[in-house]
Amino acid sequence: MNFLSFLDEQNPPAGHKTVTPPKVRSPQWNFNDFSFESPNPDATENNVFRRAYLVGLSLLFPEGERFFIRAVKRYADQISDPQLKKDVKSFIAQEAQHGRQHELLNEKIFGSRYDVDSFLKNWTGFAFGFLEKFSEKYLPYGGGKLEVAVTAAAEHFTATWGAAALKSESFAKFDSQSIKDLIYWHAIEEIEHKHVAFDVMREVDANYFLRTGAMVITAFLIGGLSVWGFAHIFRQEKNIDWGQVIRALGYESFDKDGMFRQFAVAFVTYFKPNFHPSDMDDKALFDEFASLVDERVQKVA
Repeated sequence: MNFLSFLDEQNPPAGHKTVTPPKVRSPQWNFNDFSFESPNPDATENNVFRRAYLVGLSLLFPEGERFFIRAVKRYADQISDPQLKKDVKSFIAQEAQHGRQHELLNEKIFGSRYDVDSFLKNWTGFAFGFLEKFSEKYLPYGGGKLEVAVTAAAEHFTATWGAAALKSESFAKFDSQSIKDLIYWHAIEEIEHKHVAFDVMREVDANYFLRTGAMVITAFLIGGLSVWGFAHIFRQEKNIDWGQVIRALGYESFDKDGMFRQFAVAFVTYFKPNFHPSDMDDKALFDEFASLVDERVQKVA
């Protein structure tokens, strides 16, 4: 058998699990119940490491989501599968909602305590003022296929993180109900639409080397930008409990549901020939939290 036949993604083997069509939800949280400190000693609001990590990630989401929308929307008219066409519309609507909610959180809450404007200016200037334009002009497949392949890889990371967030004890320990609602809502929708950008990429160019090459680029970008965002917020913190920081870092790095460990797992699994995001078995977890999220969204809408 020809070795390259294992990398043939033009005709992948049957057996991928069915996917859940994305559902558009419209939450209306105002985050007025969030405080940076809580009298509850176990509240995640009091954990400097987790707080800085959450804020740093939230700062990346609005413009990151808009990039994903641009990448997928570019090929919306070329999609032949009618269900995927519907899923693309829902994907765009979901990502737009994510961007708006995180922008509100960043401006109204996080911006009241931290300098977020300088980071937003610097990271968006680098990522979209320079890197996106450089890719379009100089990189192979840039200006279209590479961007949608990067989006597919990024969505695999966010869906993997979403599943980890649903199981995380630290996220469950937020005192703020609206922050928990935001995290769980965002997490289930990342799981729900994890196949969309990937399937668009496959319709455009079912190329193993494009897919995995984009994953390498994406891992460096997401890893670097996440560290940058975290460091920008963390250096503004005072009265740091370094024992608490070390424990949180150890959990995220070594626990089976830790975000950093899951980042590594997501990276490695993506290189499997004929990989598809629906191979990740998170349906039971999704079903458990989707009903909870829908109930909460109805209460605040």
